[in-house]
Amino acid sequence: MKIVLSALLLATLAGTARAGDLPAGSGAPFTGRVDDRSRICMMQDSLQPKPGLAHEYAGKTYWLCCQMCVQSFQSDPERFAHAKDPVNGKTVDKATAPAYAVNGKAFFFSSEETLETFAKNPARWLQGG
Repeated sequence: MKIVLSALLLATLAGTARAGDLPAGSGAPFTGRVDDRSRICMMQDSLQPKPGLAHEYAGKTYWLCCQMCVQSFQSDPERFAHAKDPVNGKTVDKATAPAYAVNGKAFFFSSEETLETFAKNPARWLQGG
């Protein structure tokens, strides 16, 4: 009986620890506004189940999923610190731009307005506008 109770307790604790690490809808890739930047690998523009590694560049924090991404980011930080807003094509800084994910891929925006436009119909903008 003690073994069964111990096993149940361990299973419950393990499940609780993992549940907090995953984004909403933990089974499927996440789609929606991303407020927790630490969950975006800004090298791969992908959502991660756990907070990434904070990397400082030009006085801003960029989040990367692993040491390999940190090394790649450091090789060309100007390139990887920026993205194009899929709605208006403006170049934005990933550290500060509003973010929205579609199936686990992060997109960055020049304003809340372009994020909202994109969120209404992501497929339109992903097919070239």
